[in-house]
Amino acid sequence: MHCVPAETTRNQFRNYDAAIRLNPENAIARNNLGVAYLKLNKNKEGLAAFQRATTLDPRIGEIHVNLARAYLRLGNKDAAFAEYTSLRAHDAALAKSIYEDIFRARILNVRH
Repeated sequence: MHCVPAETTRNQFRNYDAAIRLNPENAIARNNLGVAYLKLNKNKEGLAAFQRATTLDPRIGEIHVNLARAYLRLGNKDAAFAEYTSLRAHDAALAKSIYEDIFRARILNVRH
């Protein structure tokens, strides 16, 4: 995980919070907020942001990819695989971007 300068992170949160206040139904802003949380290893907060974003606009595939990544970080491989499966039905190319991470996590879990 790369180091994110504190000022950059504060500005990102400020911007996303402002966008959400202006439009609470803004799935993209909630997704971006989730990404910012993951950068800080605040995985539960990121997960919550992605979950809310998917309820606002379930058609945005990138949110499902980010949701799967948050699930993986929290050790919930089954939920990550469910997101992958759901996404694959709608956008196979995008689903492929998360497949290797999920596959690797599931295999490592089997070996341990």
